[in-house]
Amino acid sequence: MSRQLTFSELIRISRPRFWIYLLGPVFLGLATMSSVDASQLLPWPVWLLMLHFSLPANLLLYGINDIFDYETDLRNTKKEGYEMRVTPDQQKKLAGIIIVLQIPILLAFPFYPSITRWLLVGFYLLAVGYSMPPFRFKALPFIDSLSNVLYALPGFIAFSAVGGSQIPWPVIIAATAWCMAMHAFSAVPDIQPDKEAELRTIATRLGRQPTILFCAGLYALSAILVYPFVGMIASIMGIVYASLMFLALRTKTQDELLRVYRWFPTVNTLVGMGLFFAIVLQGR
Repeated sequence: MSRQLTFSELIRISRPRFWIYLLGPVFLGLATMSSVDASQLLPWPVWLLMLHFSLPANLLLYGINDIFDYETDLRNTKKEGYEMRVTPDQQKKLAGIIIVLQIPILLAFPFYPSITRWLLVGFYLLAVGYSMPPFRFKALPFIDSLSNVLYALPGFIAFSAVGGSQIPWPVIIAATAWCMAMHAFSAVPDIQPDKEAELRTIATRLGRQPTILFCAGLYALSAILVYPFVGMIASIMGIVYASLMFLALRTKTQDELLRVYRWFPTVNTLVGMGLFFAIVLQGR
């Protein structure tokens, strides 16, 4: 008999410390429209987007990952306390809950602009295809990082949902570079368990130090590209991420590396807040 999943377990599977990675871009997308009458930011489809990119979207992304990564997770020390390991008897129940939680946004689909609908489809394709066969982007080095542009899509989705149309190409490239760096660095602590599970990733292909240097370059590129749009916060962002990559390079053990890695949700949240206020102030 399969064991029931408790609500607290569902929250753990959804990685609440990472919710800001999907929900934060939604607020950034809305901030770009700060010069518009605030009443245009309040229609129920926009509120539903914010709700969707909390538990439902995160449980979709990380729950599918945990279902199809069970063998790898058996060897992953991050699953011991820091995250939760989904057992085979829980997988079918989890899949059903994930599907049910997607129903509200799917019912609202016709109420969004055409570009928003296409972006939502793109998000679902990347979120599901990242872990699920036959695509399983996470097992294709470099494509695994590139597919993580899915973390930027909620911002573009929110932007388009409130009437935004043209997104500057430097912003698109900067967001893609930032997402690739975030993914590549998150794969570094998993190099050994991924190798043991014969899972190829950008980190297993490049190795520990080259991957960290690759991330540093991507963060620098992202900061340079967004500087004309947000000013000084871009320079601060570049310095902060460069410093973290330097600390990561100096680590000697897995535990030391994990300590640096665990700073990232906090750092990303603070950087996101800085970007939000920079965008709002420039829109005034």
